[in-house]
Amino acid sequence: MPRDDQNILHIAPATELEEERIHTLLRAYNARHWPKNTPSLSLTARVEGELAGGIVAYLVADTVEVEYLFVQERFRGRSIARALLARVESQAQERGARKILLNTYGFQAPGLYRHLGFQEVATIADVLGTSWHIFLKRI
Repeated sequence: MPRDDQNILHIAPATELEEERIHTLLRAYNARHWPKNTPSLSLTARVEGELAGGIVAYLVADTVEVEYLFVQERFRGRSIARALLARVESQAQERGARKILLNTYGFQAPGLYRHLGFQEVATIADVLGTSWHIFLKRI
């Protein structure tokens, strides 16, 4: 019987475009299990027209889930992350949200999140060799 190449599993490194596609597929799958109204709260921050950073966040029921928050190094120290989080929180509260969830690594910004009132709910030590993976929430 001849082999059907469509039924042979091939595993290979993902391209950047394929990584984005996988993320899109995961979001679509999750959306089927979340309440119908899960708006994006994602924002960008620009300084003199240049992309300084952004936040990717979604409102799921009464909870904001922050997927990413990033500020380019040369723009750090200007309260951009604080402003992005504040705007997301404001939009979410207008829609009845009561919680914000996010995670970070020890080399990223756990101090900033603690300063902004987030509480650690779980920490995994020795991630990436010498770092911590920290899960936080704010109610």
